Amino acid sequence: GILSIEIKESGFELGGIGKGVVVPKVENRYDVKRLSQELIRIKEKYPQKEDVVLLARQDLPYETVVNVMDAARETDDGERRPLFPAVSLGEAGK
Repeated sequence: GILSIEIKESGFELGGIGKGVVVPKVENRYDVKRLSQELIRIKEKYPQKEDVVLLARQDLPYETVVNVMDAARETDDGERRPLFPAVSLGEAGK
């Protein structure tokens, strides 16, 4: 399977090898830090996986998409380690 991250109005929803993981918004903001922690956990379970599909609505702010892409690509907890560097973008439904 492949990992997918859908950026929804309510937060992040992971699919594929991350199925079942939901990271809700905190105080109406996307919780990129918690998303990163979840991605580290998934990477530890599937160390060979490098691909992630990012599903975003077209009306989502570009900055949000970039922040999520950065979180998916590598860790930001002091020592930078690659997570899922092969990021593909897809369009999410409404």
